[in-house]
Amino acid sequence: MDGILRHCLPSTKLFYIMKSKGRIIFTILVLLCVSTIHAAKPLSNKAQFSFLVGAPNNSSVFSIFGHASLRIIDPELNLDYVFNYGIFDQTQAANILQLLKGNLFCELWVYDTEEYLGKIRQMGIEMKEHLLNLLPEERETLWQQLITMGQNQSGRYRYDILRTNCVTLPLISIEKAISGKIIYDDSGDWYKGSYSSIGEPYVEKLPWHYFFAYLFFGSSTNQLLSFRESLFLPYNLEAAFQSAVIETDTDSRPLLYSSKTLIEGVPEKITCIFTPLMVGWILFVFIFILSIFEWRKKSYYRIIDCILYGIAGFFGLILFLLNTVFVEWYNWFGYNLLWLHPFHLLGVVFFVRKKFDNPAYYYHCFNLVALVIGAIAVCNFGILTRQLTVAAPYMLVLGTRSVFGLMRYYKSKKIIK
Repeated sequence: MDGILRHCLPSTKLFYIMKSKGRIIFTILVLLCVSTIHAAKPLSNKAQFSFLVGAPNNSSVFSIFGHASLRIIDPELNLDYVFNYGIFDQTQAANILQLLKGNLFCELWVYDTEEYLGKIRQMGIEMKEHLLNLLPEERETLWQQLITMGQNQSGRYRYDILRTNCVTLPLISIEKAISGKIIYDDSGDWYKGSYSSIGEPYVEKLPWHYFFAYLFFGSSTNQLLSFRESLFLPYNLEAAFQSAVIETDTDSRPLLYSSKTLIEGVPEKITCIFTPLMVGWILFVFIFILSIFEWRKKSYYRIIDCILYGIAGFFGLILFLLNTVFVEWYNWFGYNLLWLHPFHLLGVVFFVRKKFDNPAYYYHCFNLVALVIGAIAVCNFGILTRQLTVAAPYMLVLGTRSVFGLMRYYKSKKIIK
């Protein structure tokens, strides 16, 4: 984002991404003042911390769940900054592959609030502010925590989209700063579910994101969460804060002092004509008709199987690597690996030449067994049947080619007795 104020603290790690050289110099001077004066000087009694919640945005896979950050305002010290977790390390490429490999790092950045809100407003994202009901000593503890994190390597962390993100880290900081304990109202059902089921409403509007998330995330994301674990989404934490209270040995008080909407959002228009489900069923119908045509004409288009199983093997290889070399808790163990595996690449070798028809026969038998086991596992080990429907047409495509392959083999009387 152009115009971002980055304040890593101390001043030897200051950066500011701006087109104007004059504003670069101005920003460096401001940050030098913050790092040398405000880090040592305590906050005034008028200081306030607030929790900012940004609405989900479909501009990237990393913003579809929304965003959260902390804001500090101290009129006496002329402070108004946003502490923002989840800014990707600029020395590496931020993409879904790095995330799946567990090799994506983020940093704690500090923005000038007006600059920050200006960018949010341009993007049309709704932003709400919840003023935290903290005591002066709690505000000071939180302030020093954030400054300390910016001064050392604790401000840089390995990103986990579900457990170590822009929501969980501010929550940990708030909980550490409070002298008592935050008591949440867990009497409702809104938080019950797994990472997959709770996150599903956010990604179902982006069918291709949903499809690949379903393929690559493992069975661990389908386990039921505790109340505390469910607070990985901005809206979930916002809902929990609304009724939360701070309890000490002597008294209790609401966690939030007040709430307001800073920016009204602009509704996003999402259109996706060719969804994975639609593409899958179109592909299945095409393959089924083609297979019948081959059967009646006593022909066999080997190139079709080479392409289909080659693509399946490629994605199967990625799944295999994510479950072995680059294994992370959220992609292990993926039941989809039972039917979408790298052995499909071996099938391609058998389909290329007629002389490999015998091993191709056994491969088709293996493939049908794997597809059945994969379907049963997906249905019975915690993954929703609705999610199975996303992969069902693709499983049927591979199954159809194997069934007709076996039929063709039997008809040619080449079964080994």
